[in-house]
Amino acid sequence: MKYTYLQGVASCTLVINISQHLMYKIEPYKLKIINDHQMIKSTNYWESFQALNGWVYLSWGGGCARLLIPKVSYKYLIKMRTVKNIVITKGSFKDKLNCFEIMFEDGSESPFSIIIQPEQTDKLSWDDKGKFPFTVWTEQGMFKKFWGWYRTAVKLPYLMPLKNI
Repeated sequence: MKYTYLQGVASCTLVINISQHLMYKIEPYKLKIINDHQMIKSTNYWESFQALNGWVYLSWGGGCARLLIPKVSYKYLIKMRTVKNIVITKGSFKDKLNCFEIMFEDGSESPFSIIIQPEQTDKLSWDDKGKFPFTVWTEQGMFKKFWGWYRTAVKLPYLMPLKNI
C-alpha cells in the first residue's frame, strides 16, 4: 500500500488511497455494518481487503460518526491520546472531489489528520455544521469518544483549528 505524507502548516497529514485496490482486480466488497443506534453491533469490515491493507472507514449511525481503525493502523490510536475534538472537513484533494480531512484537534500547532476518499465513507455530506458525537472503533469495540464538527473547504488539506470554525 502506498502512503503519501504531506507537510503543511506544521502538520502531518496521512493520505490513504482506497481506489488502489483496482490494481489488484479485487471484486467489489459488500461492506455490512449492523447498527444499534450509534453503536456498531457487528461488521464484516475487519476481514475486508481495505481493512487488511490499513484503510480506515468512516461510518454514520444515529447521528454519530464512527471511524473504524483496522489492526494494521493501530499506530493511529497512539496519536489520539491527547485529542480533544475532531474536525471533519469536506473538500477536493488533488483532482478528486468529495474527500474528507479528519483532523484530531489536540490544541497543538501540528494536529494529526487523515484524508480519506469518498469510497472510505458511507455518507458524503451533512446538513448540520454543529457538534456531533464521533467515536473510534477497533475490532475489539469502541476505543474512544469525542465531539466532532463538520465544515467544508475548497481544497484539502485545510488544517484550520477548531477555534476558527
